[in-house]
Amino acid sequence: MIQVWDWATGSITQTLSGHTSPVNKVAVSPDGRTLASASDDMSLKLWNLTSGTVMHTLNHTDAVRGVAWHPNCLQLATTGANGMLTYWTVDGELITSVLAIPNDNPVNSIPANGVAWSPDGLLVAVAGDDYIVRIYNAVTKDLVYELLGHYNKVYGVEFHKDSNMLLSTSHDFRIFIWDMRLGTLLGEPLSGHYWGCEEASFSPTDSHIVSVSDDKRVLLWDFQMVGPDMYIHGEQLVGTSGV
Repeated sequence: MIQVWDWATGSITQTLSGHTSPVNKVAVSPDGRTLASASDDMSLKLWNLTSGTVMHTLNHTDAVRGVAWHPNCLQLATTGANGMLTYWTVDGELITSVLAIPNDNPVNSIPANGVAWSPDGLLVAVAGDDYIVRIYNAVTKDLVYELLGHYNKVYGVEFHKDSNMLLSTSHDFRIFIWDMRLGTLLGEPLSGHYWGCEEASFSPTDSHIVSVSDDKRVLLWDFQMVGPDMYIHGEQLVGTSGV
């Protein structure tokens, strides 16, 4: 079950039912018209947010772990428990599928978790259970970078609006900020959670980073870029009891 909330009133506006197993990720299209939901039932559903009805069901061969929209709203990328990165049209047609998380063991796949499409449409980031963030060229589908440094499963990835930075979150409790121009780490990892960090995102104003964790806390980080230097300060949001 998926619930759609009105941020201003704090009330539920829609309840979307259709998946038969837990939903792992949801993503609203950049134009705000369509919601994509990734589920353990091996499907991705595209919902019309006006009517609350399913427009398309995109069937996969394993649990769907992540979903991301192309900025033009015409394509999506999904990641799965089988380590695959799959590209789709908004009409539900398969474009191509590639093995995003290489594995020498043909029996046990390494899951691909979160996925993010850069705002300029050129890069796709994939978070892996093998502790690695991989960056792919969204046009050629070639591997651009392997970002190493986490020491547990990487769960979430999120691009900055200028596409030059990427956040990654991990079950090692930390948040990394990456320079996408060089494929290198910016500053020190953000440490403050005491359980697996699931997601993090830049604020639209570039003044903060917000992170959510299995420790049932939301952390708000002051974030500033001053020339080549980065200033970050962490602060827990008061009154948060669960995520």
